[in-house]
This record gives sequence, structure tokens and C-alpha cells, in this order.
Amino acid sequence: GLVGSEMCIRDSFSTRDDDVIIMAGYRIGPFEVESALITHQAVSECAVIAAPDEVRGEVIEAFVILMPSYLESEELTEELQKWVKTKFAAHAFPRQIHYVNELPKTKSGKIQRFLLRKKIERQLKKEIINQILLFKRETALQEVSIDGHQHIHLIPIIRDIILNLSSDYNIKWMRT
Repeated sequence: GLVGSEMCIRDSFSTRDDDVIIMAGYRIGPFEVESALITHQAVSECAVIAAPDEVRGEVIEAFVILMPSYLESEELTEELQKWVKTKFAAHAFPRQIHYVNELPKTKSGKIQRFLLRKKIERQLKKEIINQILLFKRETALQEVSIDGHQHIHLIPIIRDIILNLSSDYNIKWMRT
């Protein structure tokens, strides 16, 4: 097949390299998953991206715009997951479905998956920060009051992790 810097074509599999989802060793193109999802009567538009996963490396997450007569529900999520398992592949279904009102697009109408990936990345960073802050009761974190303001004093290694992860958030950290 043809191999280029941004396009990879092998055995009728075609997608941008940065859009390819590698889940548990399987190469999955987002367009194939989207093609299965869009055939469901509840789906108006959709986009699929890779999200990090500790066990599989990456998993599929979908962003779905529903048809006006449908409402998001756990039952619909399970139905869409089964739909993809049946219409495309049993291993290549979205592990999580985000229901949205719109998808980020270029002026020409192409979906900007990189913005969806950034959104998931920000959510994961925020979850990590929240998990680290839960350790507050342990000796690694200590609340300190300076000039009437509450601060959290961290041991250096945890402080460095949080500083690296918290750049997108309005969190003030006291350096020691």
C-alpha cells in the first residue's frame, strides 16, 4: 500500500495516522466506527477518538449528536454500543459515549478530532488533580494558612506532578 507522512493505506484501511486508534494491538479507524454509528436511527452526527486506557493502551470514545426525537440515556448508550458490535466489530465499540449538541468543525465542515482529544485530555488531567487532592489527609499534603488564605503544602515530587498537570486550571500553588 501507499504510506505517507499523514496518510496510511493498507488492505482497504484508510485514515490519518494521528486518528488511528490502537486498542489492545488492534488498529481501528475512526471512520469505520463512525460509519456503523451513523446508521443507527438515533444518531444525527458522530465522531470517534482514542482515549488512554491503562489496560488496552487506548479505547474508543464517541461524541454523538442525537436526532431531535431522542434523549440520552444509559439504555441508548448500551444500544449504540451493541449496534457497533453488530455492525462493525465486537471489540471496536465505544467504551464511552458523550452526547453533545455540536461537533467542532473546520470552515469546510471537517470534524476537528484533535479538539475532542484535547477535551478528553483536560478531563483526565482534572480527574488526576482531584485524585491527588484526595490524598490531602495523608502526610504528603498539608494545608497551611498564610495571610488568611488557605494553601496546600506538598512534598516536592507530588508538587511537581500537580504543577505539570494543573496548567489549565486556576489553581494557586505555594512553592517551597
